[in-house]
Amino acid sequence: MKSTTKVIIGSVTLLSAVIAIELFMGRLILGTDGTFGLISLNTNSAENSQRVFDLYSLSHVTHGLFFYGLLFFVARKVPVPYRFLIAIGFGACWEIFENTPMIINLYRGATVSISYVGDSIVNSISDIFFVMVGFVVAARLPVWTSVSLMVFLELLMLLLIRDDILLNILMFIHSFPAIKAWQSAGGLLS
Repeated sequence: MKSTTKVIIGSVTLLSAVIAIELFMGRLILGTDGTFGLISLNTNSAENSQRVFDLYSLSHVTHGLFFYGLLFFVARKVPVPYRFLIAIGFGACWEIFENTPMIINLYRGATVSISYVGDSIVNSISDIFFVMVGFVVAARLPVWTSVSLMVFLELLMLLLIRDDILLNILMFIHSFPAIKAWQSAGGLLS
C-alpha cells in the first residue's frame, strides 16, 4: 500500500475517532445553537469555537507549524507522511483533552474566556484540519519563513483578540490578573 493511501486511511481513522469520542463525551455536532456556520469572528459570543473557522483557528495553524518543526528534530528519520499522521494525532488528542470539563473550566477560570463551553465537533475537526494546513505549509516553506509565519500569526492574534497560544500556556500555569484585565479590554475584534 502506498504511503499516500496509508496517510489518507490514517487521517480518516483519526478524525473518525475524534468524532466518536466527542460524541461519547456529549459534545454537540453543530454547537450550542444547533446551526451550521462557517465563520465566527467574535471571540466573546456563544458562536466562538462552534463554527468551522474562528480566530482561534489561526493558533491551530501555528500548532501545525510547530509540530512540523518538533517532529523534524525528534523524528527526522520518520518519513514526512508519517510525521504528518503523528501531527494529526497530536491535534486529535488536544481536541479531545481540550473538551474535557477540567480544561473547559480551566479556560473559564484562568483566562478571559469566561463563556467558553468547549468546541462543537465541527469546530474540533476543522481545528485538526488547520493543524494539517500548518504542517503542510511548514513542510513546503523554508524554516525562516515558517518561523516568521508563526510569529506573525501569534502577533496577529494578540492584535485582534489579545490572546494567543503563548498567553494561554502562561495563564494555564498561573493566572495573572493584570494580563486578564488587559485581555478583557479587548483587541480589534473582541
